[in-house]
Amino acid sequence: MAKANVTKKEKPKSLFKISRSILSKLDPSERDGAEDSLWMKSSGLCALCGQALSNNADLNVADHRIPESVSGAGGNVLSNLYLAHLSCNASRKDLPFEVARPIVEFRVFSEEKKSITFDNVIEKYVTKGRQPVSVDRDGGTIVLSFGSDQFASTVSRDVATGTEYFYAEVPFEYVSNDKEIQPRLVSYSHVRRLALDFVNRPIHEPSNCRLVMHGEKAGVLLQFDGQHKSTAQILLGRKTGSFKVYIDPNKAMLQELVVKIQQEIKKQPLTRSDTLAKLGDVISRLLDEYKDAKRTEQGFVAMQPKTERAAIKKLYQQELQRLVFFDGDNELAAFVKPGALGAPTTDRMVIDRMIAPLLCSELLGIDMDASGGRDTERENIIIILNQIVKNMLPPNWEKDPIQKQRTQTFFLGGAIGWWMNELLIPALRYVTMKLKDKEPLLLDALDAGVESKMVSIVDALCMWDVWSTTSVEGLAALRSNTVKNVVSVFSEYTHLRLIKEATS
Repeated sequence: MAKANVTKKEKPKSLFKISRSILSKLDPSERDGAEDSLWMKSSGLCALCGQALSNNADLNVADHRIPESVSGAGGNVLSNLYLAHLSCNASRKDLPFEVARPIVEFRVFSEEKKSITFDNVIEKYVTKGRQPVSVDRDGGTIVLSFGSDQFASTVSRDVATGTEYFYAEVPFEYVSNDKEIQPRLVSYSHVRRLALDFVNRPIHEPSNCRLVMHGEKAGVLLQFDGQHKSTAQILLGRKTGSFKVYIDPNKAMLQELVVKIQQEIKKQPLTRSDTLAKLGDVISRLLDEYKDAKRTEQGFVAMQPKTERAAIKKLYQQELQRLVFFDGDNELAAFVKPGALGAPTTDRMVIDRMIAPLLCSELLGIDMDASGGRDTERENIIIILNQIVKNMLPPNWEKDPIQKQRTQTFFLGGAIGWWMNELLIPALRYVTMKLKDKEPLLLDALDAGVESKMVSIVDALCMWDVWSTTSVEGLAALRSNTVKNVVSVFSEYTHLRLIKEATS
């Protein structure tokens, strides 16, 4: 997407939205002309991904650089506001701006490239990448020279294989991708999870690479494991990474090691989907016995004894629901997990009435081992759940009487069944063009425009005044478990109305 040259142009009318809640909190001296000031500050570019803002005002938003919830910092002043694509801002979630920006930029880069290798990462993010390293060895000590910097380490020998190795802190400019041993692609979702983990836990176990000598004094460091980990660190601005370095190892031995790391230890898999890598023991054991060249959910269940197929199908579907709920990116789980204070509903209600209806309940005929599919479905569902959190569970929601009432009403048992099945899912089928009831709704990757429409639908649903109702009849219907009761009381609230309000 080309960058916009807008500094010398007037701001087009309604090219972005400042929410009324933000605008009303600005000092009167800043409120007038706020849009013009923000537009000039942005130069027409998304502050998160760096690409041109959309020509559609509904796809651009203004938000706080430092969240309002952070006391004593930022606040509701123009200097703390930025403009971004709606989809980029949704990807930020509650991350600090400086952490979110490189991660969001990488998401856009991944979507544009379709498939990312570690070579692509080095080319885009590492200045003067893939440099050779100078090597000096004196018996059991090895010294690596990275330009004018040196790193000395003690060489050890693996008892089982006789392979020599050492540990080193290596600048990423001197790391190359080992395509021969590890021809993997780099997954945005896995990089994001690791980056967030590095923010909270800076120290991880070392990645693996091999030192291949070219002559007596020069060599290259080829990384064959931990490319996602290195990518995450590079995005966070780290200049070096910790490595276990094998010295001219046997390549066949390393290839066996890679398989062991990926399949037995169950880190990010080479070809297996993220979903399969995390399934419970019972399903994993049964899948290990399913040896077809192309494994599908339909084939997996069909291979089971006839008397057990229904139970295995149910168990597999429960595993898919569990993986969504316990996904590290699912922000709703923290509010409803057992023991959570003031939980607006229960974890079982979220799994059964919110997650299960969004998952495709039919067995799929697509390759279970390929990326995408159920992985993509889970990511899309989490976008929806997190947008509900953003709207219905903002910071200190329990202390705001109005918000507390709206939140508690929204999460009533009958209310969830109504808005999920009668409003949200039909509206999502419209914007995703998945109009048949049994057609998988969220299995496909969404482009930025469709994802933004999906987010807008959730926003519009959460803004409805029905959640503020004090009607005895209305609250009784929303508490009931009969959707028909709710529809009869709130007949004016339909999925067509929701679509119209979200897309107008």
